Amino acid sequence: MSDAPVRRGPHLRRVLPAALGSVFVALLLVSGAFEEGPHRLGGSSALGVLILVAAAAALHRWVLAPLQRLEATARALAEGATPPAVRVGGVAEVRQVTQAFNAMLARLRATLATLGEREARLRAIVEGLADGVLALDADGRVFALNDAARALSGWPDATAHGQPVEDVLRLADVTWAALLGQGALLRRRASLLRRDGTVGPVALSVTPTARGGHVVMAQDLAESAALARALAHTEARLDAFVRAMPDLGFVVDQQGVLIDAFGHGAQRVIFDPAHAVGQPLADALGAELAREALAAGRAALDSGEPQDLHFSLDVPAGHRDFEARCAPMEAPGGRPTVAWIVRDVTEHRRAEAAARRHQRLLDRTRDSVYILDPDSLRFSYVNRGATQQVGYERAELLQMSPLDLAPAADRDAILATLESLRGRESAAATLETTHTRKDGETVPVEVVVQWVHSDEGGRFVAVVRDIRERKEAQARIEQLAYYDPLTGLPNRRLLFERLEHEVARTRRNGDHGALLYLDLDHFKTVNDALGHDVGDHLLREVARRLESSVRREDTAARLGGDEFVVLLTGLPADRALAAPRAQRVAEKLLGLLTEPVVVDGHPLSVAASIGIALFPDGRTTEAADLLRRADTAMYRVKEEGRGDLRFFEATMQAAVDRRLAVQSMLTRGLDETLLTLHYQPITDAKGRAVTAEALLRWDGPAAEPIGPLELVQVAEETGQIHALGRFVLRAACQQVARWQRIPHAPHRVAVNVSALQMRTGGFVADVREALGLAGVSGDSLELELTESIFVRDLETVIRNMTALRGLGVRFAIDDFGTGYSSLAYLRRLPIDALKIDRSFVREITEDAGDAAIVEASVLMARRLGLSVVAEGVETEAQRDLLLGIGCTHLQGYLFGRPGPADDIARQQTAPLTHLHSEE
Repeated sequence: MSDAPVRRGPHLRRVLPAALGSVFVALLLVSGAFEEGPHRLGGSSALGVLILVAAAAALHRWVLAPLQRLEATARALAEGATPPAVRVGGVAEVRQVTQAFNAMLARLRATLATLGEREARLRAIVEGLADGVLALDADGRVFALNDAARALSGWPDATAHGQPVEDVLRLADVTWAALLGQGALLRRRASLLRRDGTVGPVALSVTPTARGGHVVMAQDLAESAALARALAHTEARLDAFVRAMPDLGFVVDQQGVLIDAFGHGAQRVIFDPAHAVGQPLADALGAELAREALAAGRAALDSGEPQDLHFSLDVPAGHRDFEARCAPMEAPGGRPTVAWIVRDVTEHRRAEAAARRHQRLLDRTRDSVYILDPDSLRFSYVNRGATQQVGYERAELLQMSPLDLAPAADRDAILATLESLRGRESAAATLETTHTRKDGETVPVEVVVQWVHSDEGGRFVAVVRDIRERKEAQARIEQLAYYDPLTGLPNRRLLFERLEHEVARTRRNGDHGALLYLDLDHFKTVNDALGHDVGDHLLREVARRLESSVRREDTAARLGGDEFVVLLTGLPADRALAAPRAQRVAEKLLGLLTEPVVVDGHPLSVAASIGIALFPDGRTTEAADLLRRADTAMYRVKEEGRGDLRFFEATMQAAVDRRLAVQSMLTRGLDETLLTLHYQPITDAKGRAVTAEALLRWDGPAAEPIGPLELVQVAEETGQIHALGRFVLRAACQQVARWQRIPHAPHRVAVNVSALQMRTGGFVADVREALGLAGVSGDSLELELTESIFVRDLETVIRNMTALRGLGVRFAIDDFGTGYSSLAYLRRLPIDALKIDRSFVREITEDAGDAAIVEASVLMARRLGLSVVAEGVETEAQRDLLLGIGCTHLQGYLFGRPGPADDIARQQTAPLTHLHSEE
């Protein structure tokens, strides 16, 4: 019907005007036929013309114009529009045709409206589906998709429209050509490769359409798989919890029959769950106890609330007490049942009785005993000794906390101590503070506090002792032990304690201290000439002047005889400012000491020589060393004429002393096992720590930190490098043997090798011995060589490397790009990996030059068949860039700092998520 107006319209426009013309001519001829002669023709012709014109106008209005409007409406309908109804007036036939046409047009509008509503509902349904829906044309291109498909594919609708389906939904294990070529409904699972690079499982349903297209439904199975795993994990945990419960559990139906039972504790003395199911409760518990239990169960069913039952049993193991609780439970099928949990509380009851006995004992002790609530820190228990010690009543103390009794200055320390103990079973701390009694008196106390677990949870338990008598005795002892009896100044012992404390403080704060060593000039002459009494008087006066001339935080001490020391603290961090400050104090002391002293009528004038040692000064800062330096500077003054001051100056001897000390410690470390290995993981592209680099550490005491580089340098200089190398090889191989028995732990260890080791013939034997003792294969060991190894005696190095490669040992070039510039050895030697130095990686994301060097190194390594390890990776941006340019392995703080072997194993119990294995 839609094509009819298109074919007939032009025909009507051609035929109807011609027909009207024919009618007009015919009328003229007819009118002429009735006339007789030319004279009659004039008047009658005019009348005929008028009649014909009127007939033509009527024909156009009532016939031709309606047909033309009807034709225009039909044409619009054929072109897909929905025009309004045609308004036509005219002859009856035309009117009837028009009415029929309008009726058809009205039905068409209603049909289109219904189809539009259905399309909107269908679109809403499709958009609301949780699964992805895509509509494909005959060429396999997407022309529609819902929100779920957009989320699943990662393509917005505007971008996906018109794209091949293989670009929108990328499948990793099947082609779309195979799916669309089936010609029938197809359902299968596949692996979807998302635009973000991740791969996930999907369920696909492909349905062909009548016009050669397809409708695809895709269900994301990742969440379903995760939920299934979570459900299985939850069930496993619940099962583990049930199996771990120390209680007996069982379920009883309304007829009093056991329908389920479980547990591993109390059932040993009540009944065995494995054999009790299906039996009446009376057979399992005995008639009397079963009656009580069934009555409690009926009460629970009637009230809907849990019910408790307490009972005792005499069993072969002795008298036992039990607590039981039951609650209503709906069994499968809606059957009402009662669930029971039974716990053996014998030990708990005994503990309560013991606690009451202990409380009576605690009330009789003189010490104060407090129990603190872990949250509010208020006292939840106090004994009688506490009320007597502080003068408060028990009810008053239970509203207070330790902070209410202690001075404000100690409260932060008390809080810090409590927090340090929280949760640490049996950990204890002792501190001294004071408690203020209710009457205002201050009492020095010693507090021993401990975190103790109980059935109610953790608690702080504190024992407080009045130490007034001990403090008084300590003060007397301290005066004798720490102070010079002649002058009252601190003695050598107290000086050393304060000096050690000050040395530690300067290390933390970064400022300076100074040690002034004073020796009175010609004091022996005074003693010999005037006697020891005058000498003692002079020493006391010198002590008074020293003490009065220094700050409160400084220390003036007497070492013995006529030797004194002044310890200056809190000097500026800038050494250039600290030295003048110390010098001004020393000059002031020299001036004070030269002022005359009258003793027994004898005017005496005394001079002194002062040596000064600033600290820290980059060398060892032990108290004895500092004192020796100041003493050395003082003797330099004595040698140069006395009565002056000098600073200690470092010389080359300091370096010699350091070298000798490190050599001694290295020898001791090898003999006494004071050397240890730490490890840092090297991860592959999938995040697995496949290798760990062994790093040497000094594990013994040292005045200053000893770095591995210093140890190796001294070992090379003294010939100890071979013994040190054997120690490292054996320890590393034994460690990797332990790791290979642990899932996810590194299966290879990397060891740095000195050039001196590689140039000796015995090195191959050392490696073979280390592998044999540990029982591991050669491919478990990777030797890291620096480029400097290839500068000298290359042939020996090649022979050793070839022999070791025969054992399966791998080789890596460490710090690649920073040493020997020739790359010839990369072709000649059996090298497996290049380690790009951290200096190139550090600025790789900001410095285009570094990035280019690293990328070129990676490309070269790949061309040579070598793996690449980037060292010093500390940020995710560095990691992503390195992975992007093809780096196969990464090492740095981002993946783990060097640490003990046990730490590495713990970190790797679940694989990291970074890199790619070479296996």
